[in-house]
Amino acid sequence: MIKEYYTIEDAIALSGLSAKDYFSYMEGDLKPEEEILPELFINSPEEEEELIKQLSRG
Repeated sequence: MIKEYYTIEDAIALSGLSAKDYFSYMEGDLKPEEEILPELFINSPEEEEELIKQLSRG
């Protein structure tokens, strides 16, 4: 099996982020969209109910 190693530049390109955003994400300053607006990523009524329960608990 051949192992392939990526450079930081490869990781940035694969992430789809700018270099600044990539490093902000790695340092924890930039949050993924799922954490900021979870309601945009609901795929079923069950997921909607679960999200409502989570958000109403505070």
